[in-house]
Amino acid sequence: MPIFRLSLLILVLVVAIPSSAQARGPKEGRNTIEFEGQQRVFQLHLPPTYDGQTPLPLVVVLHGGGGSGRQIAAQTDFAAKADAEGFIVVFPTGQRASDGGNYWENEGELVDDPIKEALTGDDVGFLAALIDHLKNELAIESRRVYVAGFSNGASMALTLTCRLSDQIAAVAAVSSGLSAACDPTSPVAVLQMMGTADPHLESEGMTGPDGRVWTWWRAIALWSDFDGCAGEPAVEVAGRVTTTTYGPCDAGTEVVRIDLEGVGHNWPGGPEGPDDPVNGTDVVWDFFARHARAETGTPAAE
Repeated sequence: MPIFRLSLLILVLVVAIPSSAQARGPKEGRNTIEFEGQQRVFQLHLPPTYDGQTPLPLVVVLHGGGGSGRQIAAQTDFAAKADAEGFIVVFPTGQRASDGGNYWENEGELVDDPIKEALTGDDVGFLAALIDHLKNELAIESRRVYVAGFSNGASMALTLTCRLSDQIAAVAAVSSGLSAACDPTSPVAVLQMMGTADPHLESEGMTGPDGRVWTWWRAIALWSDFDGCAGEPAVEVAGRVTTTTYGPCDAGTEVVRIDLEGVGHNWPGGPEGPDDPVNGTDVVWDFFARHARAETGTPAAE
């Protein structure tokens, strides 16, 4: 065979063989994973810097009630943030409920939600399995696994963090609070952000079916106590944004509450809130970027 043809054949073969980064693991876009005999769906986004070798942080973003992974991806624009900052982001989809929308089942919820009565799947188990799957298939920095959620997804994010406190470095809950029993084992950095015009705040102080009182800011109280946050919280007011920071806390964690004046039940700065005082995606990532787990399994501030 002439040298020119041989060289051309070798070049074609090299181009045709995918790199290890391309061949390994789930792909960009829609993926499925089998859990409890069901195919559960998630959207995956890999930043341009992902090479399959260098571990990157992982951010799990959970949609609100009735939404989907694809919907929360568009609502938050977390993919663009991942490209700019160099992290992997995944958008799972919850279970189909009686109204045709997708929801998350928070094990041991304190409040009734008739729409979710038909949900029977173990969403904590599904999300834990998904995180393990991504860790096994992709190059992920295990010290930098984060969870964020909106509305029903925010409650689910907090519940998941209670169950996986030894794996999650930080959690961000937007437009909802902790709605389930919580018994963490390791300190975690916690951010909760709510709009003062959110109509869901009307349920503040409502008594749940087991007699316990529901409060939107229950996570702040629980985690600031569990994380051993010392001293009086620091309060900073900047226009329509009031930030209350509890700390210093154990293992370099912090607990932060953000009140957004005049903001309703939406992702701050998203399509439904172009005039909001902050961009929720920027705030959440800035918070995550400050925290990583220590090698011993407890979080440490960066």
